[in-house]
Amino acid sequence: MHIFSMWIILILPLAYHSLRQTLKVRDLEKNLGDLKIRLVKNSKLAALGEMAGEIAHEISNPLTLIQAQAFIIAQELSTKRIHNPNIEKAAHKTEQTVDRVVRIVKSVKLMNRDGDQDPCEKISVKDLIQETADLCDRRYYDHSIRFHIQLDLNDSPTIECRRVQISQVLLNLLCNAFDAVVEHPEKWVNIMVTSSDDHIQFSISDSGPGIPLEHREKIFQPFFTTKSATKGTGLGLSLCKNMVDRHQGKIYFDEKSTNTNFVVILPRRQSALGLNKRF
Repeated sequence: MHIFSMWIILILPLAYHSLRQTLKVRDLEKNLGDLKIRLVKNSKLAALGEMAGEIAHEISNPLTLIQAQAFIIAQELSTKRIHNPNIEKAAHKTEQTVDRVVRIVKSVKLMNRDGDQDPCEKISVKDLIQETADLCDRRYYDHSIRFHIQLDLNDSPTIECRRVQISQVLLNLLCNAFDAVVEHPEKWVNIMVTSSDDHIQFSISDSGPGIPLEHREKIFQPFFTTKSATKGTGLGLSLCKNMVDRHQGKIYFDEKSTNTNFVVILPRRQSALGLNKRF
C-alpha cells in the first residue's frame, strides 16, 4: 500500500502536466485554425480590392462621357432659353447622380492603394471626410442607420498626412461601427470633427452594445477580434493604430463616453515634428 501511494504521488504531477500540455496544444490548434481562416479571408479581401480598383478604373471613362453630355444638355437648355421643366429636372438629376458616382469611384481607387510609400501631402479635412463618407453612407441608408457628420472646424482647416492611410483608418472605424449597430434596435453612427491650431480630432461613435471591459485592453492587438473567424480578421484596429502612430498621432477607445466612441487625434503639420515627407 505504501509503494502504491508513492507511485500515485509521483504519477499525478506528471499526468497533470501532460493534461495541461494536451489542452495547450488543442488551444494552439484551434487558434491556428482561426488564424488560417482569417488570413485566407484577408487574401480574398485583397484580391477583391484589386478587382474593385480595376473596375473603378474602367468605369471612369464612360462616366466622364455621361457627365460631359449632361453638362451640354444643361448648357443647351440655358443658352437657347428652352423651358422644359421635365428635361431640366432630368439633366440636373443626371449631373447629380454622375457626380456622386464619380466621387465613389475616386474613393474606391484611392482606398485600393497601399499608400505606405506615398509622400505626406496637405489636404482639406472636409474633403478627407467626404471621400470616406461617400463609401459608406449608402450602406448605412440601406440598413436604416442614421449617419450624421458634425464638423466643428475653424475656417477650412488642412492636415498633412498620407491621404490613403488616414482615409483607411476612418473607413475601418466606420465599418466597425456599422457591424456594431446593424442588428441593434437603435441604429446610428456619428462622426464629429474638431480642430485646433495644432491638431485635428476625429470622434466616431455609435449606438452599439459597447465593448466588454475584459476586451478593452486587447482591441488594438493584432488578430484580436470579438467577431467570428469568418467575419473579422482582427487586423483592422491594429493596422489603424500602426498608421496613426506613424503620423505621430494617437487613437484610443474613449472609456468615459456613454456610447462606443473611438477617437483619432492627428497633428495638422507633420513637418513641425521634424518628420521626413516620406516618413
